[in-house]
Amino acid sequence: MLKLGQMTAMAHSSPNYKALVCVFLFGGNDGNNTIVPLDAARYGAYQTMRPNIALTSNVLLPVAAGGGQAPYGLHPRLTNLQRLYNQQKAAMAFNLGTLVQPTTKANLNSATLPRNLYSHSDETSQWQTANPTLAGGSGWGGRISDLLAGSNASTFPMGVSVNGSASLLQGVTARPINLTPGTALGLNRFGDSNAMDGREAGLHSC
Repeated sequence: MLKLGQMTAMAHSSPNYKALVCVFLFGGNDGNNTIVPLDAARYGAYQTMRPNIALTSNVLLPVAAGGGQAPYGLHPRLTNLQRLYNQQKAAMAFNLGTLVQPTTKANLNSATLPRNLYSHSDETSQWQTANPTLAGGSGWGGRISDLLAGSNASTFPMGVSVNGSASLLQGVTARPINLTPGTALGLNRFGDSNAMDGREAGLHSC
């Protein structure tokens, strides 16, 4: 039986314990209403593009970008994210995607594009593997586990997925734990015979 408590024990016993938590939004996210530029020119363009769903500047939660860049505003429901950002515990990463090369509407038909650009399932795989050309293979989280395996003081697997899919955490050698939502972690009985009772008692005594 898997001992998930080992992770908690490691976190409490090691002052250098680090954990990377990734929340993968399979359903997508309206990024243009998640973080909005507040400088006059870009906010005006934002309002023009989304006349019926643009958020008013007075409800946005301001965050100051670094390097003297213009400020941004977060969606009003993201108060905790604003707090983390202001504590320098969160950062914004812009212009990310799975394109092979910079692509605009003008060169869309001539540029090299990811495989099945408009396929949600292929795009999901490409995000998890960091491979815009081929789907499948190891995930970028699993490849990190491959590189850091020698620094892991525990024998417990470094990757744990709680959404029923472990593509992101699958390494070349690293093997993650994959937990399916709504299922119990442990052993299920198959019958109530004396032999089954004996096998179960033997497992519990290990």
